[in-house]
Amino acid sequence: MKKYNIQIVASWMIVIQAVVIALVMFYLYTLSPSLEFVFLGLMASMSAITPLLYISTFRMKGETE
Repeated sequence: MKKYNIQIVASWMIVIQAVVIALVMFYLYTLSPSLEFVFLGLMASMSAITPLLYISTFRMKGETE
């Protein structure tokens, strides 16, 4: 298995997630503007938590080797 740089993988995860969230937000806003605020908090919390999970798992793998 190829070894990836932790920072590069984590930053790409953040970039991909930001693009996906932006597209979902735009789609929800075109459907109903009031729904946007409901999903805004959910998406923001998900985008904040997920990169931290990726970073912590990669860091634990790096320390064991």
